[in-house]
Amino acid sequence: MRLLIALGEEGVPEAAVLDCLWPQEEADLAHKAFAAALHRLRSLLGRTDAVELSGGRLTLNPGIVWTDVREFRQLADGCLDNHESEEGLEVAPRARHLYRGAFLPDETDAGWVLKHREALRERFVRLVERTARMLEDRSRHEEAGQWYEHGIAVDELVERFHQGLMRCLSFQGQVSEVGRVYRRLQRTLARAFGRTPSPESEGLYLASLITRSLPPPEV
Repeated sequence: MRLLIALGEEGVPEAAVLDCLWPQEEADLAHKAFAAALHRLRSLLGRTDAVELSGGRLTLNPGIVWTDVREFRQLADGCLDNHESEEGLEVAPRARHLYRGAFLPDETDAGWVLKHREALRERFVRLVERTARMLEDRSRHEEAGQWYEHGIAVDELVERFHQGLMRCLSFQGQVSEVGRVYRRLQRTLARAFGRTPSPESEGLYLASLITRSLPPPEV
């Protein structure tokens, strides 16, 4: 099931399944293992037509089996294709809600898992960035900041989320909060990668300090 989801859920070649799950087995043994696994999966789903095998290709029947991954892909792609429209803005929160972190985080060495995990992560990052940027362009900085905050909560290693949040807080005059976000970024990057924030992140932080030190405008 997880492999079908990762490989696209629709029209996955049987050969691809065999290569991923039984790469070391002889052809006859691999096909027997495949048939047994398909039978078990259909039994677990309660219907033989939940997983269709036709022309040597496997498909999760979308009329029977719903997956959050498929739904996220479709919604996110629709938003990214129409990211400058109000319709895209309305759909984007639904897509955002469906992505809750790394795909199969406990699987660390399977190549097919790693590839799919990164593809989903990239979609999520693009969704957050494009939606938040459009909100920034419309001077809706509070809403944009909420998007960046959500992005950080789900994937704190994306430095651009922290940068976007600092920009939004600066526009709202919350310069002390910019420092809080920057220090959080410092800790995150030091712990995960042993490095410091990029010059762009540091520049956003220093700009907020300059803003804080300026005298209030004369009335």
